[in-house]
Amino acid sequence: MMAPRASVIIPVKNETRNIAACLDAVFGQRYEPGFEVVVVDSGSVDGTLDMLARYPVKLVRIRPEEFNHGATRNLGASHGRGEFIVFITADAFPTEECWLANLVAPFDLNLDVAGCFGRHVAHAGADPVDAWRMDRHFANFGPDTRIFRLDGDHEEEYRRLEWMYDFFSDNNSSLRRSVWEKHPLPVVDMAEDQHWAKMIMRLGYAKAYVPDAVVAHSHSYTPWQWVRNWYDQHASYRDLRSPVAMRRLRDTVSWFMRSSYQDVAYLRNPRSDGAYGLRHQARAVVNNAARATGGYLGANYPRVPRAVRRTVSMQRRGEASGR
Repeated sequence: MMAPRASVIIPVKNETRNIAACLDAVFGQRYEPGFEVVVVDSGSVDGTLDMLARYPVKLVRIRPEEFNHGATRNLGASHGRGEFIVFITADAFPTEECWLANLVAPFDLNLDVAGCFGRHVAHAGADPVDAWRMDRHFANFGPDTRIFRLDGDHEEEYRRLEWMYDFFSDNNSSLRRSVWEKHPLPVVDMAEDQHWAKMIMRLGYAKAYVPDAVVAHSHSYTPWQWVRNWYDQHASYRDLRSPVAMRRLRDTVSWFMRSSYQDVAYLRNPRSDGAYGLRHQARAVVNNAARATGGYLGANYPRVPRAVRRTVSMQRRGEASGR
């Protein structure tokens, strides 16, 4: 029996709200070379396993304490046979039946492409600012498939657009297995995808952005959740030496003022799918304050008291355990 050409890897835990929509969209793909689905469950107790039994997935089970963003995805990939490894999450729903074919297409066009990532759009009913921000983020990459390389021809662009060269997202990505076998995802607390992309590009490989490989994926958090989320993100950005890490208070305040002004202006604009009132505008400002607070603390985490780090961090195990 011929091996499928792509292996779709989905880590899950307690995903009864999402997993059926995700798998329905995945198994609805039109991809003639064939694909398989590997699900890695890290201790679901809410009926997720019963729902998974309805689908032809290869199930791998681990204990909750064994979960790690990079290691768990590597484990799932090791159970697959496909030439291409595709990562999504249970709350990321492919929006078109050509999603998979589009996401792996650059591999056949450019032999040095080691990884591809696709576009995200917000879930229906998401916070309007979150949806708008996501659209703006991916619009920066352009409307066409774009190949990123670190070579002499791109040095100047890299200096201007370092954040764009570093960005990668395992909510919607694909890896060439032959490269992954030599360079698996790093075992880090968070941002394993961006650590991996930065590593392989410095080894001479390229990555591709595929705007036509779209998933619906977004989070509309409470202010406290934004503090914690941005703390972990910007702590990881600091570890990556990324220019987006909010290390200076002046830059953080500037970001807060600029972003709040832009968000409120968007919400007040009747052309933004209908003007939004003071409640939405106040929420946007409060959320930006939460993001800025978490981002500044995370980008400066070595100077933050350990007790605060343990309270704020959701993902960084060393801080949560006091190490």
